[in-house]
Amino acid sequence: MSEQNVLSYSGGKDSTAMLCLALERETDNLQVVMADTGNEHQTTYDYVEYVSNWMANKGLKPIRWVKAEFASRIAAKREYVLTKWDDKGVKWTPESRQFLT
Repeated sequence: MSEQNVLSYSGGKDSTAMLCLALERETDNLQVVMADTGNEHQTTYDYVEYVSNWMANKGLKPIRWVKAEFASRIAAKREYVLTKWDDKGVKWTPESRQFLT
């Protein structure tokens, strides 16, 4: 298996500068990866897609998007907090409880 040079890309100024530097230096076996947290502003996603399309049009590998799915783990933690923390003496206010339901 050949070595890969992996560049983590967020769409921000710093990772864009690193991408430009890697492209300028014609880095071998470059794989650009965007770790999608699901919490980015839509403008960020649009920009990463724009850069990925630009790279593909230049004959480069497009940005690879990876995303972990945490919905079930978050739901389980939310349920635990709602059902078990009362047993630990946590006093919920209606305002604080609304963020868990």
